[in-house]
Amino acid sequence: MINISKVLFMVILVVSIGVGIAFGSRLGFDAGVSEAAKLSINTQVHALNNRVKAMEALRAGKKESAIQLMEAGLDANIITLAPNRREGIDIPEHTESFIRSGLKSAKAYREKFPRTYQSELVKMDVMAAFSSVP
Repeated sequence: MINISKVLFMVILVVSIGVGIAFGSRLGFDAGVSEAAKLSINTQVHALNNRVKAMEALRAGKKESAIQLMEAGLDANIITLAPNRREGIDIPEHTESFIRSGLKSAKAYREKFPRTYQSELVKMDVMAAFSSVP
């Protein structure tokens, strides 16, 4: 039987790493560290710490805690990929298409599993990102 939590975690992990690598190579790692690259690095470090905490919670049998950590990480990924966060960054169309695909996937997930937000600002940022995809 497939464990949906593990599958979801792996999907989020793979997409996050792929986007981080794509943005990282695109935003100037080989030409010095730009402000956008610093933001990308900061986002990846935050995601890494979040995943470690989620894995620790899962291994300790704290499923709900792990889910909340993964949901918060998903929020961060969604917000990071919002169109207003990418303004002024020259992103190739194939990468934009990949980003839209990821946002569509996250939007479909959130429609299936609605989230109660503790922060109205986070909710508004997530909704703004989702408004950019059908």
